[in-house]
Amino acid sequence: MPSDPSSQGPITAILTPIVEHFARHAALPPYEKAIARAEYGAFLLGVCGYAGLTVGPYLPGSWRLGLIAIAGFGLLLVAVGLRGARGPRDVMTIFWLLAFVAGGWWVVVHRLPGLWTNFFGRGFCIGLLCGAAVRFYIALRGLGGDAYGLVADDIDQQEWKW
Repeated sequence: MPSDPSSQGPITAILTPIVEHFARHAALPPYEKAIARAEYGAFLLGVCGYAGLTVGPYLPGSWRLGLIAIAGFGLLLVAVGLRGARGPRDVMTIFWLLAFVAGGWWVVVHRLPGLWTNFFGRGFCIGLLCGAAVRFYIALRGLGGDAYGLVADDIDQQEWKW
């Protein structure tokens, strides 16, 4: 439950929602946590890819390394998230993701046309699109494989390695 911001100092008022968000993420079931990791990682990859292609050649070497490190962390999140996000196909998630992308496109074109010409706005939109694409892939992919292979993989993951 969020605390009352009026009774806090400025740093506590900023950090409290962040800590509460991480606590909610830690309390998620493993499947939803894996989806969130994959989506956050795809967002990071989209933003870093966009920044690398547009301003990467003009950045000093240390900034490029930082951008590569953030993209590497995003790739790690996507890989871990995709590995843990095996579930049944979800048609409603697919529908709502398509509606999200179509609605976002409509808002950017008709209501916020300057957002796409802004460097930061375009990067944010590309990151959201990449996150939605990974979520779309997870919802479309489904369980895959045969039942025997899924059970054998699950047993192998649970097995204690000596």
